[in-house]
Amino acid sequence: MTYVERGLYRELLDECWAEGFIPDDLDALAEICGCPKHVMEKSWPRVRACFVEASPGTLINPRMDRERTEKDTERASKAIAGARGGRSKASSAKAEAKQMLSATKQELSNCHIAVARAGARAGAEQEQASCVEPNGSAPAPPVINLPLIDGSQFPVFQDLLSEWSSLFPAVCVMQELRNMRAWLDANPTRQKTKSGIKRFIVGWLSKEQDNPNPVSGRNTLYGPGTNPASPRTQRNRAALSAVKQRNQDRFGRTEEPDRGDGDGNS
Repeated sequence: MTYVERGLYRELLDECWAEGFIPDDLDALAEICGCPKHVMEKSWPRVRACFVEASPGTLINPRMDRERTEKDTERASKAIAGARGGRSKASSAKAEAKQMLSATKQELSNCHIAVARAGARAGAEQEQASCVEPNGSAPAPPVINLPLIDGSQFPVFQDLLSEWSSLFPAVCVMQELRNMRAWLDANPTRQKTKSGIKRFIVGWLSKEQDNPNPVSGRNTLYGPGTNPASPRTQRNRAALSAVKQRNQDRFGRTEEPDRGDGDGNS
């Protein structure tokens, strides 16, 4: 690769890590990288070879996807251990997290079955909502709906809200769900699929859990000055800022889209 192709490749890897995929669209890719479209068109054939199609219109990097799964496993195991107040051993929490992720991977590998089941569940929920149960009570409505890229909605019910609140005790989960809905409404081309929305939610909440800067509405379990960013995280942020500055110097300043990477200001 040329130095331009390497720079675009690194920018797209960052986007793939933050969002779980990149769009298979030159206009959107040029906007993500902050470069003119003709630069992306010239470099894209060689950069495209580093990605594979995950679903129509979306691309992933296989190696990054594997590493992302390993990091999700590690993050989930730490969150479960923290929620149990240290009473569980780290090994059992990690095993439980691996089991959860294994089930998720199996569901993704049988996407057509998952979609069919989701359609059946949606039909059943609509039927239940249209009539009153024999005991006179109606099913509890979702606490919030998140828009999906196919035009449907992903309902978040109270049981999921409670589970995420226990796994991410430093986060005001309900407020972050509102932030996610606002960001998805404002970025319709970046909305998620049915199989990818939970990964988006968990990634967002994990970053808020690790955020060293408390914001209004977050739980106060971690006070100011606690849970600082690691030296490695600080180095990575500095390197990313340097890459963006070099791109701006090379191609000129271009309005960079909000990545929605879990920052409470997204």
